Amino acid sequence: MKKVAFTLILALPLLMAGIPHEPPPPLELTPNESAKIDKRKVVTRTIASETGGYSTGIIDVNAPPDDLWDSIFDFSARVDEISSLKSVDNYGRSKEPDVAARWVVSVLRQPIVFHIQYKVDRARGWCRYWLDTSRENDIVAVQGAYQVFSTPMGSRFVYRSSMDSGRRIPTWIQNWFANGSLTEQMEGIRNRAESPSPH
Repeated sequence: MKKVAFTLILALPLLMAGIPHEPPPPLELTPNESAKIDKRKVVTRTIASETGGYSTGIIDVNAPPDDLWDSIFDFSARVDEISSLKSVDNYGRSKEPDVAARWVVSVLRQPIVFHIQYKVDRARGWCRYWLDTSRENDIVAVQGAYQVFSTPMGSRFVYRSSMDSGRRIPTWIQNWFANGSLTEQMEGIRNRAESPSPH
């Protein structure tokens, strides 16, 4: 369970299926996915494995890209959005383009700690992230990316992540993390972007 819990933050039970190193073109949506986007729902795509998986989330945001990026990197705001998240603290690097954050979650009263590094390129609408293996972590591997596109109504946010927990994950936990938790997190980011705090 300890190896699985970090997905409460990254929102995914995921397979190390390869995150692009460079920004890929916009994803083609199916008619059903387009209908969900039109209803302001989160589109999720998942590929599960016994120890993790790969997941993608897509959501439209009625806010400009810079407001969306600000919301994505307001890590501390996620503490109020995810009940199991206890703290997020920057370490070493706290300014773009290089950011690093220590995450602490609690599942069944068990603290889970992991460290993530981020490389941000707002100009290209792209950020890659990965597990900081120089630090002690309660997971085996993780990598992912945030991608932001400008749209006529504001922005489109594409969230990719993959993980290997190092142990077998029950199917029901995979399904919840891949859909419920991912949706919860992306909706929280959207809501904050659409109602930004005054600067």
